[in-house]
Amino acid sequence: MHNKVYLKLTRERFLLITKSLGSAFRAPFFIFYLIMPIILILFWRYSYNDPYITFRTYFNQIAFLLIPFFSVWWSLLSLRERTEGDGRELLFVLKIRPGYIDATILFVFAVLAIFVFYFVAHLIFGRFLLEFIRILLICVFFFGLMVILTQLTGSITITMLVLLIYSLVSIVMNYQRFPFYGQHQELHQLGELFPYLRFLFAGLFLAIMRRFLPNRLSN
Repeated sequence: MHNKVYLKLTRERFLLITKSLGSAFRAPFFIFYLIMPIILILFWRYSYNDPYITFRTYFNQIAFLLIPFFSVWWSLLSLRERTEGDGRELLFVLKIRPGYIDATILFVFAVLAIFVFYFVAHLIFGRFLLEFIRILLICVFFFGLMVILTQLTGSITITMLVLLIYSLVSIVMNYQRFPFYGQHQELHQLGELFPYLRFLFAGLFLAIMRRFLPNRLSN
């Protein structure tokens, strides 16, 4: 009985949090299920005759720029002060201030949404599961970086700007050396994922280190 009540309260809590995000809540869906499919189809249509570079490699340039950034979109915005959105009044009255546990759960939801896109792409075009694992490892690093930046700066805006600049620099440099991930050639074997494990470990390390730092997010 207690578990059912807890699950119900948790569900209602997240409904309030998502409502408080307002129209920004729809942005990842717009990216994952509209922009990315259109880009994927365009690259497949116009680059499949290239004997040297597959359309997946072209697609990865855009995917590496957008998907990691928007994987932490909900998490990052959930940490901001409740100043807009339909659920802000209830969050204030009930003294609910979303924290890093909520942000982690929202990140998991974002990863599931990304998986749906890659799974459908795999069913249609094939050979996209390795690409999903690679983007997942990068997303974990983005999450850890988001957590540590918000903890250190206390600013959602600064964190968002740093993450965006980091994405752009990684893509422009096209350089595969940690912490950059811009080497977007298509993966063919599982072993090619090993260099990306450092992003997973670094992301987890940053997320854990947050616990040892003062929380500068405004209450």
